[in-house]
Amino acid sequence: MGGMIGARYAQRHGQELAGLVLSGPVLGSWTAVTDLLELDEIPDDPLDVSTLSRDPEVGEVYAHDELVWHGPFKRPTVAAIATALQRINSGPALGALPTLWLHGQEDQLVPLIETRQGIEALGLSQLETVIYPGARHEVFNETNREEVLGHAADFIDSVTG
Repeated sequence: MGGMIGARYAQRHGQELAGLVLSGPVLGSWTAVTDLLELDEIPDDPLDVSTLSRDPEVGEVYAHDELVWHGPFKRPTVAAIATALQRINSGPALGALPTLWLHGQEDQLVPLIETRQGIEALGLSQLETVIYPGARHEVFNETNREEVLGHAADFIDSVTG
């Protein structure tokens, strides 16, 4: 949820930022959340770790990370995500804040089309978008991670001097 948190932070404190990098952010709408809120009971449906990256080691590390919650979503968490999305979609616009949006074309966790709507709602006039063909959700942990990190580093250099 880092991209969602970053976008909301930028809405509230953007004047203090030189730029913003969003990686596979939950923005706009997220069908997974609306579908879960419609259910009487949220199922214990574990994350398919193969959706994280084309690098299978990334999924294995995630699956065995003791700091990762591996249980089902809790209703208050799902409701909080829905509320956060509504607040972000309602503005304020980010305007001229230089923003880099990175996303995997094959991201099954956070669909590109839903995020694109959220990016548009941010009202960005200085937006650079990089969609990585074949990449999944965690673009910084993808098989082309050096390319992704290079894009991010170049952008950060450009906005910080």
